[in-house]
Formats: sequence, structure tokens, C-alpha cells
Amino acid sequence: MSHYPLFNSGQALDGIDLSNLDLTLLNLEGFEFRNVTFHSVRFNSSQFLNVNFINCFIDHVDFSEVIFDNCTFDKCSIVNSTFTNSNLRKCGSVKSSYTECDFINTIFSHSNFSSIQFANSCLAGIRIDTSQFFHTLFISSSFGSASFVDCLSDSLDLSNCSVSSLLFERGCIDNLKLPSTTHIESFFAYSTNLFNPDFSSSHIQSVVIDKSLFSNCNFSDSVFTVLKIHDSNLQNSNFSSAQISSAEVVFSNLSYSCFDCASMNGALLTDSSFTHSTFLKTQLNNAVFNSSLLNYTNFTNASVNASSWNYANVHAALGYNFDNFSGVRKTDLILRKAETFSFIIPS
Repeated sequence: MSHYPLFNSGQALDGIDLSNLDLTLLNLEGFEFRNVTFHSVRFNSSQFLNVNFINCFIDHVDFSEVIFDNCTFDKCSIVNSTFTNSNLRKCGSVKSSYTECDFINTIFSHSNFSSIQFANSCLAGIRIDTSQFFHTLFISSSFGSASFVDCLSDSLDLSNCSVSSLLFERGCIDNLKLPSTTHIESFFAYSTNLFNPDFSSSHIQSVVIDKSLFSNCNFSDSVFTVLKIHDSNLQNSNFSSAQISSAEVVFSNLSYSCFDCASMNGALLTDSSFTHSTFLKTQLNNAVFNSSLLNYTNFTNASVNASSWNYANVHAALGYNFDNFSGVRKTDLILRKAETFSFIIPS
């Protein structure tokens, strides 16, 4: 029995207004809230087991240190609310779920997500920081703008979602997968570790990767208007057949990467390493290689018309059968043991 009389009359509340209430340390099991309005309510340190929220409006509600076990939120609007030090997890083999919910300006902080499912939901202006995701699914949901700060995740699959803007700051994310069917306005990663991220066939207007580690990243067949990689390690990345309108790579490591059949005309590649990378049939016209390492790099059948190779170090590279390799500007281009064949550097 709850120490709040309101919850002792049955196992459900329907169509009432719960506003300006302090419901700290509330323990509920097998309870249902239907068509309930929560405004300025504190649920701090409460425990909910098998509790269902159906068609509820939740505004400025504090769920700090709340434990949700096998709870569902169905067709709810959750606005300007906070989940701090909360645990959202399954009970038994059933997933806790958020179905057809709207999350607007909602904060999840220092929270743990375990076997959670977000389906057909809208997440706009959502911030998730210092939280952990395990076996969490996002299905046919929409991210207006979302930030993940200091988060840890074993998998973050957004492939079936609509995404507008994503921010990853610090944290470690495994198996991030972005959608390939919708246009993404911006993707920003700062001091973040991403393992096996999949950007294949994605369309993103602006991608900025700064001071980050992307391991085994797949950018194949992607379309980027702007790609900026600064002070980052993207070794073993796959950019094959990517279409990049404006590329800027500065002080970064993209060794052992594949750029085959990609289009990167006008790329600025400065003080970076592309050692053992391949640029087979790559479009690199008007590209600038400033002080970059291109050792053991393969440019077979690449098009590098009117490119600049300033202080570039090309050691033991393959460059035979260059297409339209004319008008190349070179300043102190270092060619050592380069198999260039038709690699013609005008004097």
C-alpha cells in the first residue's frame, strides 16, 4: 500500500490532473496512468514496476533516481522533464518501451538504459549525458536534434529513424548506424570514440569530426556536402564511392583507408597521413596535399588534374595510369621509390 492515499483506491488513474505535487519515494506496481496530466511533479527516488503511462501529458516532471522496471509509455508527450540517475530496464524477458511518444527538451542524465525500446517516437531537443545504453532499440523514430555527451553504448542503431541533427561529445559508442533514407542536416563528433560506425549511403549536409577516434568506419556510398576531419584518427575507414563536395582533413590519420571511386574534388588534405591507403579511380581534381604522408599509397587510375602537392611525401607509391594528370602544381614534392609510370610532373 502506498503512503499516498491517492494511489490506494485502485490500480489505475484516468483523466485527472496531477499538478504541483511532491510524490517522492512513491512505490507502484502494476499501476496504470491513462489520460493523466502531470505538471511540475516530483517523483524523486520512486520505484515503478509494471507501470503503464498511456496518452499522458508529462511536463516539467522530475524523475530523478527513479527505477523503471518493465514500464511502458504509450502515446505520451514528455516535455521539459528530467531523468537524472534513473534506471530504465526490463523485467524478465520483456522490454520497457516508449511507443508513439514525444520527447521535447527532455534531459536524461546519469541514467542507465537496459533493454529499452523507443518506437515511433519523436525526440526533439533531447539531451542524454553520462548515461549508458545496453540493448536499446530506436525503431521508426524521429530525432529533431539530439546530443549524446559522455555516453557509453554497446549499440546505437538509428538506421530506421529520421535524423535532423546529432551531436556526440566524448563518450564511447559501439556500432553506431545512421539512416540511409533521410537527409541529415548535421553530424558533429568531438573527443568521441566510435567503434564500427556505419555511415554507408547516408546523406549529410555537414559532418565535423574533431579530436575523435573512429575505428573501422564505413562511409561508403555516402553523400556529404561538407566533411571536416581535424586532429582525429580514422584509420581503416572506407570511403569507397563517397560523394564529398567539400573535404578538409587536417592533422589526422586516415592510413589504410579506402577512397576508391570516391569524388573529393577540391579536397584540402593537410598534415595528415594516408599511408597504405588506396585512391583507385578517385576524383581528386583541384585537391591540395599539403605536408601529407602518402607513403605506399595507391593512386591507380585516379584523376588529380590541377592538384597541388606541397611538401607531400610520396614514398613507394603507385601512380601508374593516372587520368588527366596535367597542370599539377608541385612544391618540394618528395618522390622516393615511387612507381609512377605515367606520373608526369611538369617542370
